[in-house]
Amino acid sequence: MTTRAKGLACLALVGLATAAARPAHASGHMPSITEGDLTADEVLAVGAPLFLIPSEAGARIIDGRGQFVLGWSGQLPIREHHHIVLGLTLDPSGGSHEVEARVGYRYGGLAPLFGGLGAALDGAGVTWSPELGINLLPWQELSKSGGVHLLVRGEIAPALNQFRAVTFLLGWTIL
Repeated sequence: MTTRAKGLACLALVGLATAAARPAHASGHMPSITEGDLTADEVLAVGAPLFLIPSEAGARIIDGRGQFVLGWSGQLPIREHHHIVLGLTLDPSGGSHEVEARVGYRYGGLAPLFGGLGAALDGAGVTWSPELGINLLPWQELSKSGGVHLLVRGEIAPALNQFRAVTFLLGWTIL
């Protein structure tokens, strides 16, 4: 697959993953579409470009080398504090870890801490992906699930016999 095709596939996956994501809690301070304060066109005009902006940036440590990565992540709430997480991480330097797709479970009821477990797939194969994060700057006035967070994620071989990488991400959430 060419780099251009990978980039287009990555963009398509980001669009699909983030289009399905929604906040876990409604905010009392944001205008509601259902109440007629905002039209669907207004929401799309502001919201669609936000899906193209990475929600996380950081470093992945593989074989003692750090690589800059960008991430896009969305959460689908199951119930309060429980989410299905869909994510995509892009390593602009290339290699077998150039594009990584991730799906997992995240529990956020230990404020300000959250954690989860997922499975990730990239050019090197499938890995288990445990994560632990902390909300550094919760934006309670805007949304109960928004803020700035620091996240540490591991990549462990499916047989649990090899630790492949660790990723450190600084991210933001509006919703």
